[in-house]
This record gives sequence, C-alpha cells and structure tokens, in this order.
Amino acid sequence: MRRMIPWAVLLVLVFVGACRRSPGGSAAGANSSQEAVMQFLDAARAQDIQAMSAVWGDAEAPARDRLDRQELERRLIIIARTLCHDSATIAAPTSGEGGRMLHRADITKGDRTATVPFTTARNRRTGQWFVEDIDLRPARDFCSTGGSPTRRSL
Repeated sequence: MRRMIPWAVLLVLVFVGACRRSPGGSAAGANSSQEAVMQFLDAARAQDIQAMSAVWGDAEAPARDRLDRQELERRLIIIARTLCHDSATIAAPTSGEGGRMLHRADITKGDRTATVPFTTARNRRTGQWFVEDIDLRPARDFCSTGGSPTRRSL
C-alpha cells in the first residue's frame, strides 16, 4: 500500500498540471490590439498555427475554445498560406464599431506588397485582445501557394 501512494500523488499532479494549461499551450490573447495583429502575422510567417490560434478570437472567447480542432487547424492553415510574407508593418489603429480596432498591415514578400485589413476585439472577460477578422482579398494572389479563400471571419 505504501508504494501506491507516491504513484497516486504523481498521477494527480500530472492531471492537475495538464488541466491548468490553456488549450493551445500558451496564454490566449495579447496585451494590445496592435500586439495581437503582430503576433498573428509573426505566427503566420512561421506557419505556426498554434501561435495563431492563441490570438484569434473575439470579444466572447478565443476561436480555439469554440471551434472544433480540425476546423480550426484547417482555417488557420489556409490563412497562414495566404498571409505568407517576409516582413510586415502595421499602421496605427483606428476605432471601429463596438470598441473594435481596425488595423492595416502592409505585408511584403520579395518585391510585392499587399495591404491587409485586420479587425481586433477585446475579450470582455480577460481584457486581452484578439484578431477577430481579416480581409484576405488583398493577399489572395500574393503567394504562389494558391487556393486561398477570399475572406475569413469568425
């Protein structure tokens, strides 16, 4: 009986540790609207869909908490392929409807540049910022991977 106690304690600690992590392995959201867009673009450049999922959501919840994992990954892979870039510059945000912030990001790949509009929203519960909407039309033919959607919204 004495030998079972340490194993039971170990299993409980492992279980508790696993439950404390956020679904994507990192904290959800960003501290500012601009930071959410930059983190999203950096993750897209790295083709890191888990990092993208950490800052994709809306005022209610991160997208990874609402979407089926397979659907979330499929959408983020398409977005990452559409937003391929070497560098990005984000203009100062403007106020949008319902407390949202509107950003214009200039993404550059080689000698091509596209201006992509982003909308961010602040989560009502946590105060963190998320990329809520991206108008992918300006970047539709930007990368040679093809097959991207014309618009992605939650």
